[in-house]
Order: sequence, then structure tokens, then C-alpha cells
Amino acid sequence: MFTFAVCDDQREDAENLRCCISLFAQTQEIPVQTDVFSDGAALLNASQHYDLIFLDVEMSPMSGIETAKELRKREAFLKIPIVYVTSYPDYWRHAYQVHAFDFIEKPFPETRVFQTLRDFLRLVPPQDARTIPLQVEAGEIQQRVDEICYFLCTEKRRVIVHTTSAQYVVKDSLNSIYAQLDPAQFDMPHRCCIVNFRYVQNIVNYYDIIMTDGEFLPLAQKKRTQFRRKLSDYMQSQNNSIPHALL
Repeated sequence: MFTFAVCDDQREDAENLRCCISLFAQTQEIPVQTDVFSDGAALLNASQHYDLIFLDVEMSPMSGIETAKELRKREAFLKIPIVYVTSYPDYWRHAYQVHAFDFIEKPFPETRVFQTLRDFLRLVPPQDARTIPLQVEAGEIQQRVDEICYFLCTEKRRVIVHTTSAQYVVKDSLNSIYAQLDPAQFDMPHRCCIVNFRYVQNIVNYYDIIMTDGEFLPLAQKKRTQFRRKLSDYMQSQNNSIPHALL
């Protein structure tokens, strides 16, 4: 699933853009989640990872350019493509100073948004080949997302990633790792772990998650309902059978 953000203080413009994205996703038969924000501060405060961000340039009190500069200061947002949307074409020079992926003028036709989204799909790797950067003792590595089973923080506060082929210690915090992952496929059922729904085998005793490698991971009481719902949604999206514990 792709996760997009639309940030525009004009509600009608934001809704039009969200609808264009939704229609494009339907025509391409790709799952897309689009979050809408009415100002830059709200976007900056979001703890979500985004694959593509649409930013209105003329927002108040924080403009789209100012918002982008703040986003680029954060490691998780350094490489995320940003599309600037504006009624004033003269702003494009300022937009490209903060590494714009594209620039759309208002009022935008549906075909123009589709063009941008097609360009985005051509540039991104297939979902099953995507990677995230992880800090290890020897430096930064790129870990394929589809190979991640879960992250687990030990009693000694070491974060260990368990993949389909290996286990190793990473220096990143669980929160910073989770911000890079697709929330439709990953969740933090407890403050000590992140799980990939793809490798969940079942839920037993209400608060134990059994992974496909046989490991038991904790499920916090406050997160039980949300986790079960997200796991069920993921299984249905993948046309997989739903674990018996969720029925």
C-alpha cells in the first residue's frame, strides 16, 4: 500500500486532490491511503511515513515552502518526493530549491494529477523490493521491507530485527523505524516490538502474538482491538485466510 499526504488550507482544493488520487488508484488497481492536513504544522506533527506528499505553497501561517524545509531536516523525509500545488506559477523557482518532485498549478485538471502519479509509479521500486535504511555497528544498510518479520527490543534495550534469513542488532529506535514503515502492513502491538502482519500466524490467550518463526510477542491490552482490526484488514487485502483468533 502507498501512503500519500495532501496538505492544503483550502478544504475544497484538498478534497478535489484526494478524489483525484482515489480515482487514479482505482483505475490502476493499487491500494492507496491518503491523509489530508489543513496546515503545515499538522503534517509536521504526524507520526506517519509517506511515500508522496502534495503541498500547497500559499498556506498560512506556515507556507508550503517553509513546511518542506522543516520536513527535509528530518532524516525520514529526506528522500520523500514532494509535489507543490499553487495558484501562482512564479513560485516554482522557490519550490525547486527544496527538491520538488513536481509542480501543479491550480485549478488542476484530473489528467494533470494522473500524470504526476504515473511519473511517481515509474520511479518507485515495486512494493516487494522496497527497502528502508537501518543503522548497524558497521554503518547504514538497506533492508528489504518484505523480508522483515519483526523488530524486538530486549531487556537490555537492544533493538533486534528478525528477517526471513537473519537476525541483527540495529541502533535505531523503534519509533524512528516505525515511522518509515507502511502502517497497513506493520504495527506496534506493544512498546517493545514492531510486527509485519505478513508473518503473523495467530493470536492466542488474547495477548500473545505467534509469529511464523514460532516466537511469541506481546500484545498490549490497550492496542488489542486496533491490532486485530488492522491484521484482519491486511489479511483481507492480501486475500489470505484470517487467523482463527480474529473470527
